[in-house]
Amino acid sequence: MNKRTLIASLIAVSILCLPAMASAGPAVAKLKGPAAQTDQYGAIFEEVLAEGDAAVADLLALLEGPEALAAKVTAMNLLGELKAKDALEALAGILETSDNASLIVNAARAMGEIGGNRAFKLLADALDGANANRQADSATVKKAAILGLGLTGDKKAVNLLLAELDDYNNDEIVRIYAAGSLGLLGSDAGLDTATAGLDSADPSVRLASLRALGLIASAGSEAALDELAGPGSKFVVRNAARLALVQVKAARMGNGEKVGFLKDNLLGNPRASELVAWGTRELARTASKDAKDALKEMAGKQGPEYSALRRAARIKGRQ
Repeated sequence: MNKRTLIASLIAVSILCLPAMASAGPAVAKLKGPAAQTDQYGAIFEEVLAEGDAAVADLLALLEGPEALAAKVTAMNLLGELKAKDALEALAGILETSDNASLIVNAARAMGEIGGNRAFKLLADALDGANANRQADSATVKKAAILGLGLTGDKKAVNLLLAELDDYNNDEIVRIYAAGSLGLLGSDAGLDTATAGLDSADPSVRLASLRALGLIASAGSEAALDELAGPGSKFVVRNAARLALVQVKAARMGNGEKVGFLKDNLLGNPRASELVAWGTRELARTASKDAKDALKEMAGKQGPEYSALRRAARIKGRQ
């Protein structure tokens, strides 16, 4: 997978897809060493989460050590899930100095999920640095920082993102990422840019456009998404379009209706990793009794087909 394709997968939550890492010892220590069976990974992730803030120091030490890429990405996901503000400086260092696209992306994503003024400032500084450095590698940092800014939920990011959207010196995919992050912040300013990207000859741009349209969640994109969600599209395009359609439709619903709609879609597509990641997160954000009950029900579903959904529902249900 090249860097552009990897970066185009930012909105998917990688905790649902990473391989297991395990060995005997404390929870974080189980992320070290040789890969274990995949079915062990969920239990390890939840075990670390159960330790809460007590696990943060060990997770930071793991980031600085020689561990495998999968272990470091897992540690970043955990730090984001734990809202570990003490991790922001270390994550910012990785974002700005790493030469590994996956580490850059996941560092920015974790920073965005941690949120707060410091996360906003560090991500904004990383974006400024990427703009000042026009070398090829800076494009990866720029796209990652743009995603992180959207995930912070901080409205101060809107003007920064609008500047990237309106800068025609940027690559098309950078502008589409800005459109998607503006969508995360409640703005549809990038709708035309994201829609135009559907006609690109570059599959990474088309995929990024689909994901951005889901985040913008404009009813005006529903017809195009519906067509791409049909059987004539390639598998990855079809899945991305279907997720975007769910996001567009859910955005028009009140909390009560939305909870039932999301629950039905999640139970009907328990192996759709991006839908599972987004849908369980959205239920957790809704925070109503019905949403919590839906997560609890899904966390108790039996059968191998529900393994990813069951794990995500347990993780999000703890919030």
